[in-house]
Amino acid sequence: FLAAELRKKCATLGFTVSIDSHAMGRDNRTALPAPTDVSLGSALGAEAVRALRSGANEVVVSVRNDIPHSFPFADLTDPATGEPRTRRVSMEVVRHIMERCLWRVHPSDLINSTLMEAMARSTSGVSAEALTAMLRPAAERFGSPSYF
Repeated sequence: FLAAELRKKCATLGFTVSIDSHAMGRDNRTALPAPTDVSLGSALGAEAVRALRSGANEVVVSVRNDIPHSFPFADLTDPATGEPRTRRVSMEVVRHIMERCLWRVHPSDLINSTLMEAMARSTSGVSAEALTAMLRPAAERFGSPSYF
């Protein structure tokens, strides 16, 4: 489902992607899971099984205050629109993620104005120039062929 939706979104932005659906987890970030990833995955999996065994469905499994729990997906929806609520993530968090996780950004991507403009259109109020500036440190640090 995610692969199909991503292909559709990219098509609306003017480019195509090839997605191997099995590679949408740890393979996507080109690194083995850290011990904390394994621990979190185990905790979320155990909570998901507990929720299913209790008869729950349409729930979100999460960790709050270091305790796994599940809650109805409906709690995330806006009653007025029926759409899931969204929340903003600070630019500091976005920069941190870009610097630590976007290993596949290559410096040549930054000079592809079609790509940068398409990516900027999919963000909320970030210009292509601002996005390029934000991505530049990660591209220069992690964009070398040795990271691919």
